[in-house]
Amino acid sequence: MRTRQGIILVGLTVTLLGLSGILGYGPLAAACIAPTAVDWTTLHGADFKYFLTRGDTGYSPPPSVSFPLMVNRNFNFIRVPFTWLEYDQSPSAFLAKVDAISSAADANGISVIWCFQGSFPLSITGTLDDHSSAFLVSWWQNQIPNGWTLMMQNFWGPIIAHVDSHPSTLGYELFNEPPLYSAPITAMQAHNQYFATQIRALSSKTILFMGAGSDGFFYDGSSIVAVAPTISNIGVDVHSYDDYSGELGRVSGWVGAAKTIPAVGGHVVVG
Repeated sequence: MRTRQGIILVGLTVTLLGLSGILGYGPLAAACIAPTAVDWTTLHGADFKYFLTRGDTGYSPPPSVSFPLMVNRNFNFIRVPFTWLEYDQSPSAFLAKVDAISSAADANGISVIWCFQGSFPLSITGTLDDHSSAFLVSWWQNQIPNGWTLMMQNFWGPIIAHVDSHPSTLGYELFNEPPLYSAPITAMQAHNQYFATQIRALSSKTILFMGAGSDGFFYDGSSIVAVAPTISNIGVDVHSYDDYSGELGRVSGWVGAAKTIPAVGGHVVVG
């Protein structure tokens, strides 16, 4: 029995019923090493995209329509991408959508990971593109005035307050496919440590993070270990794109890295 281990998820890009993203958790899964409310080896589903990221509830069918269709096809998991930019434009409307997702997920027995997708409000980015190296290198190094603090107070905090008590909520993902660019890798670890610590103060549920690649996609197992927050109940989300060369080697490295993550409890799950 290992006592220092996390969760490792692999995302496979698919499209089904307007739901595109993660599919297929558990075929190569290791046994559970600690008691948890949900057996991660049984989860399979998709990203519930665009409902919270495009400002258009018509782009994806609403939860009340989508989730029964998912259950009928034996899906029991969704990862919900969302952005601070969308939230900032209308917090009340955004949280109403969040509540609709949580309530429908509860009613249909669907488990949810809430994932920050990486878009920021203009009050934080100023004149910079929020996906540019100029902005993100500063973000990782906490050089945006009060940026980290404001994100917890004005974004993560209200969202967690709305969803954490729902039985459908599995946890929170810190940042989708984060590109390190030229920032030192220690900066991303400090970023992950800050947000994991702050979120842990509000929730005992799982906190997911991703490895640090120069472009957000290509990274090996060592980068996972280097940016892992030291906190209980964490996991790794990795996205496997099978059209990229060397993918099997990366998957092997990711699985090896998961064995060394300083976490208490969880699973190793490979999709």
